[in-house]
Amino acid sequence: MSRKGQDRMPFRPDVPPPHPHHMNPYPYKQPDPPDPRYPLYPDRFDHPPPGYQPQSFQPPPHYPLPQYQPPQHQHGIYNERHYPAIQPMNQQLPIAACAPPMASAVGHHTEKSDNLLAISRLAIFIINPKQNYQLLEEDLRELFSYYCANVQNITIWHDRAAAEVVLSSLSACTSACRDLDGLFLQGVGTLKCVVLNPGQNIETTLPPPDNVHMRQIPELKKICRLELIDIFTYEPDFNVANNILGQNNCNVEYIMSQTSNKVEFSLRGKPRDNAPVADRLHVALSSNDSISYQKAVDLTEGLLITIVEKFYAFCSSIAKPASPAAGFRRHEYQERPDGSLEYLGAREMDRPQQMWRN
Repeated sequence: MSRKGQDRMPFRPDVPPPHPHHMNPYPYKQPDPPDPRYPLYPDRFDHPPPGYQPQSFQPPPHYPLPQYQPPQHQHGIYNERHYPAIQPMNQQLPIAACAPPMASAVGHHTEKSDNLLAISRLAIFIINPKQNYQLLEEDLRELFSYYCANVQNITIWHDRAAAEVVLSSLSACTSACRDLDGLFLQGVGTLKCVVLNPGQNIETTLPPPDNVHMRQIPELKKICRLELIDIFTYEPDFNVANNILGQNNCNVEYIMSQTSNKVEFSLRGKPRDNAPVADRLHVALSSNDSISYQKAVDLTEGLLITIVEKFYAFCSSIAKPASPAAGFRRHEYQERPDGSLEYLGAREMDRPQQMWRN
């Protein structure tokens, strides 16, 4: 072997050939390849930590996952604009289980924000209502069940005669609006049904409040005639008219003050038991305000019950018999638009059992 061959470095398979830029002909030993079982952080520890169990990543249960709904088309032409449906983060409960409280102003509703992202929403309300109405959830579910088997959500707007309905498909909303929009309800008003775009608020479709509740709609006049029966036997010792009016008309003034002077109070007829019904003494009440009318009727009936009790007590004090039919009967009428009266019916006085005793 020549000297030139002896100067050569012997072949060592465990040592890689030196890099030409390295001054050291024997570089450091390369680290061992990472263990394929633990690909993360191979240089942090040589063995898995105690209690380590590899687990697959799962998103949190409340994470909102979008669900795409393919667009529906007819004859190869897209006839509606569709959007992907977003699952709300909070699970909706049935309206019957968590009905929202009565709102004092427009917009105070709990489910309103959750429905804005739905693509199959519609608004239903009454325009030019004859009276103050509220839509009922049971009636709406029964109505829209003819168009869609699954009514997802119903939000009642208590301060307006309106509701927001979420159906399962946009085609059901379109079909319901086509049939219900502009439908005239006798004695109620005109029904309005509008499809809402995603993100559109129902307040944009409702008429102004002054057209719904602020405008005073004249009510039909109601008339009540309280017929007095068999309590004029001992006139004038027991004066029925004076007991009704009270001292210095105090009873009448009290009834008028409690009804804000919106009721007409009159005492008509003759205090005789054998007089015809139309000519016999009776109390007449009439008003165009239904709330004041009902309050006046309740107060007057309470007054007459007290007078009947006093009549039985008077008969007992003088040891005279009293008719077991003594009392009063209420007749009610309602004025028609043409001015004629419609008879609504009669109701007998509820007499306690002790009144039958002499």
